[in-house]
Amino acid sequence: MSFFTANSLGTHGGDSSGVDTTLMGIAPSINALGQAYLQYELPKRVLIRAGNQIINTPWMGPRDSRMLPQTFQGIFAQVEPMAGLKIEGMRIFRWKSRTSDNYSRDNLYYPTEYDADPMYGVTKVGLTDKTPDSNGTLAFGVNYQNKGAKLTAWYYNFYQFANMFYGSAQYGLRIGAFTPYLAGQFMREWENNGILQNYHASLFGQKGNVNSTLWGVKAGIKIPHANLFVAYNALTPHADSFGGGAIVSPYGNYTAMYASFMTDNLLAFGPGHVWRLGASYRTWQKQIRFLAGYARFDTNYEGRTNGVYLDLAYFPKQVRGLSIRDRVVEELSVELGGRTILAGVSLCQEAGSYACLLGESGSGKSTLLAAIAGLLRPQRGHISICGQLIASKDRWLAPEKREIGMVFQGAALWPHLSNLDNVLFPLRARRLPHDRQRAQALLERMGIPPAAAKRRPYELSGGQQQRVAIARAIIAKPRIVLLDEPLSALDHGVRENLREFLHTMFRDEGITALHVTHDPDEAFYLGQRVGVLHNGRLEQWDSPEGLYQQPASLSVARLGGSVRALQVAVLEHCGDSALIQWEGQRFQVAAAHSLNGATRATLLLRPGDIELDEPGTEGSEAVVRHAHWHDGRYLLALHSSDGQELLAYSRQSTLGPRHWKLRPQHGWCIPQTTATVEESS
Repeated sequence: MSFFTANSLGTHGGDSSGVDTTLMGIAPSINALGQAYLQYELPKRVLIRAGNQIINTPWMGPRDSRMLPQTFQGIFAQVEPMAGLKIEGMRIFRWKSRTSDNYSRDNLYYPTEYDADPMYGVTKVGLTDKTPDSNGTLAFGVNYQNKGAKLTAWYYNFYQFANMFYGSAQYGLRIGAFTPYLAGQFMREWENNGILQNYHASLFGQKGNVNSTLWGVKAGIKIPHANLFVAYNALTPHADSFGGGAIVSPYGNYTAMYASFMTDNLLAFGPGHVWRLGASYRTWQKQIRFLAGYARFDTNYEGRTNGVYLDLAYFPKQVRGLSIRDRVVEELSVELGGRTILAGVSLCQEAGSYACLLGESGSGKSTLLAAIAGLLRPQRGHISICGQLIASKDRWLAPEKREIGMVFQGAALWPHLSNLDNVLFPLRARRLPHDRQRAQALLERMGIPPAAAKRRPYELSGGQQQRVAIARAIIAKPRIVLLDEPLSALDHGVRENLREFLHTMFRDEGITALHVTHDPDEAFYLGQRVGVLHNGRLEQWDSPEGLYQQPASLSVARLGGSVRALQVAVLEHCGDSALIQWEGQRFQVAAAHSLNGATRATLLLRPGDIELDEPGTEGSEAVVRHAHWHDGRYLLALHSSDGQELLAYSRQSTLGPRHWKLRPQHGWCIPQTTATVEESS
C-alpha cells in the first residue's frame, strides 16, 4: 500500500484565479490512497497484480505527476519466458488523475466533476455530463532487451475512444567510454466507433473519426556522466478526422514521444513536427544533475513555438530513493582475546528486505550476527534497529528485549516439545497470546502437515526440522531475523528446496532478514543486497549484480566465480572508464573511481570476457596450458607472453597457441593489488 499527499503550504491564498490547478487542483491539500493491491510473483517468471496501482507503459503511466502520480485500478500481469523478454497485459477499469483523491470512470476528455471527479486540466472537446462512462482500457505489450538492443511493441484498446499500436526500437554500441545510439518509433491510432465520433466531439475545431499517425527518430551519444541527443517527431495531418489527425491519449501520457519538451508536445499542439536538442550532465558523485534543452514546434493549429529549458537539481545520497533504511550498523569493532574479529564494519539495510553476508570461514560473519543479537558486546560502534539504539558505548539492550528472531545452522529445537509447541515457544517466552492458528498455518505453508506438527523434532527429516526452526523465528513477527548458515548442513537437493522457500516466505511475511553464508550461489539467489566480509572488514555492500560486475577487490571478485587478475598499465583514467595497455594492445574498460590517476592497475577478467580465435587471426597470442570440461564447455587456462594467466571458454580442448581478444564492454579495472593471483574453487 502507498499513500500520497500534497499541500500548497499556504501559497494558494484566497484568490483561486492565480492558482495553477493542473498541479494539484483548487484545494489547498490533496490526499489519496494511491496503491493498494494484491500481488502474486514467481521471481523473473510471473507477476500478477490486482487493485489500485502505478503502471508504467509508453501511453499509460504515472505521467509527469506534478504533485501526485496518476494511478490505475485493474489487473496487471507480466510473464518473462526468457532472459530479456517480458510480455505484459492489463485490464484497467478506473483511474485516479494527478489532481483527484479517488478513482473514477472518466478520463481527460470528460468535464470536471464528471463521476464526482474534481479533475483539472481536462482536454475540452465538448463532452457533457450525459456522456456514457468510460469502460477503461485493455492493453498488451512485448519488451525485449539484449545487450545494446531494445524493442517495444504495444496494443491499446481505449474502450469507446480509440485503438492504438505503438512500436519502438533502439540500439546502442559501446565504443570505449562512449555509447552512440539510434532509436526510432511509430504510432498508429484508429477509430473504434466510440464516444468522440458519436457525440460529435471536436479538437482544434475538427470533428470526425480518430485517425492518427506519429513517427520519430532519436540519435545521441552517452559519455561518462553525460548524455547528448537530437530528436524529431512528426504527426501526420488527416483531413476530416478528430483534431485533424490529433493523438487521442485518454490519460494524458505524452512522454513516449522522443521530442516531448517539458509539457509541450504534439499531443497538446496537434499535427505538425518538432525538433529537440537535449543534454544532461551529472557530477559530484551523481548527486548534482544539470539538464538543458531546446525545442522548435511547427504545427497546423498552434503555429511555430520555440522553447529553451535549463534545470539544476541536487539529489543527496542520504535521501535518494525515499526508502526506509532502519537496520543500521556503524563502525562496529569486536575484539576477542586480544584479536580483532570485526574492524569498522558499517552497513544499512532496508526494512522488509532480505540481505546476505558472504565470506570465508573466520571472516567475522557469525560474529557480526552475534553482536546484532546481543550475544556479545562490541568494543566500538553502535547498532540500531527501527531507529532504536540497541548497542553502543553507553547503551546496551538485553538480547531478549531486541525482538530478534534467530535461525542457526542446526535447527536447535527443544526435543521434549512437539513441533507445534517449538514454534509457539517465542510467544510463551515473551508472554504473548498463543496464536496456535497462525503457528499451524505457518507450518502448513512450510510443508509440515498437522499430523507432523504434533510429533517430536526427531521424527522429522533435517530439512523439515529447519523449516520448523524458521517458523519459530518468525512467529512473533520480529523486527529482524538473523540466519546463521541455516542451509549448510543439508543435502544439496534439500538446500535448493529450502532456498526457494526462504525467498518466498520472507517476502510474503514482509520480515527483514540478514542471512550469513559461505555459498555465493545462495547469497546471490536470496539477497537483494549482499555484503562481503574479508578478514573482519566489510569490503563491499552492494546488489548481486554490482558484486559480480564491479567487485571492489580481488577477494570479492573470487566469490563470484572463476577470475584472473592481470597487472596492466593505465594510460588514461576518466570517471568510470580507463584506457589500459597490455600485450601490445590498448583496451577501453570500465574502471573503479578509486584508481585516482594511477599508472598501474589490476584488470579483472572472467572466462566470458575473452574471445578465442584460431592461430593466424588478429589478436594477441597465448598458450593453452590446461583444459577441462566445465558446465557444458571447456574451460581453458592460457599463459600470455609476459607469463600472466587468463581463462576462457571454448568448444575445443586443444592445447597450444591460440589468439584471443577482449570482448567489447568487458573487464573491470581496480587499484593494483599484490595479492597472489589464484582462483578459489
